[in-house]
Amino acid sequence: MQPVKRTIQSVDRVVAILDQLAAAPAGLTLKALADHLRLAPQTLQGLLRTLQAHRLVTQDGHGQPYTLGPHVHALSRAWVDHCDLPALARDALGELSDVVNENILLAEMRGGVVLGLAETRSQRTLMVRPELNSREYLHTMATARVLLAFLPPDQQGAILATMRFTKLGPNTITTAARFRKELAAVRAHGHAVCLEECGQGVAALAVPVRSHAGEVAAALGVSLPLVRLDRWTVPDLLSRLTATARQIESAWGFDGQENK
Repeated sequence: MQPVKRTIQSVDRVVAILDQLAAAPAGLTLKALADHLRLAPQTLQGLLRTLQAHRLVTQDGHGQPYTLGPHVHALSRAWVDHCDLPALARDALGELSDVVNENILLAEMRGGVVLGLAETRSQRTLMVRPELNSREYLHTMATARVLLAFLPPDQQGAILATMRFTKLGPNTITTAARFRKELAAVRAHGHAVCLEECGQGVAALAVPVRSHAGEVAAALGVSLPLVRLDRWTVPDLLSRLTATARQIESAWGFDGQENK
């Protein structure tokens, strides 16, 4: 027989209030909350005032609905900051890998190079893997384009000034001016597509992944032989990448609202 868990009633009620407000983004009035929780409005109001004092609950004005306060978001962001981000993304990456069966990379940019956060590898005999940890290939990588496109202009410019635009494939971009235009297009369209840029017969696609703060923190990409792109359309692959990016963002705590 399991021991009975003892809890503190007031804490139980506070948790119930927060749960109700979390399920109602537009907020709930005092009466609606009282009805949901089956509490007397006077009892509930005292709890809400305490939560307001700690910025866990907020109200725009007398009689207006109560909503979750800014301290809830601060706690959530602090929790995400200390999480293992690749581990949080693992399930979504695994699902995508099962569907496309190609090499998938979740990458970030540090020090002007692309670093892998997580990777799944195709079991096919013929496969393509991106080159990481070097600026030599940035101009040919879909993930690098996404990450560069969303950098502040000064940071982006500093990296571009050190890049060499070596021709590696039939469609490689070989000038900084053209590459800047391509980065602007990536930022506008929200994805990057590289066809035969890092080598003949190679395709790569990538989309951004946002952190809990709404900033582009990573890029999710797939690379594959061009001959297997016939199995998919580019829009279909981009759609699957985008859906997986949204799953990862949800796991990372991004609520879908970009910072303005």
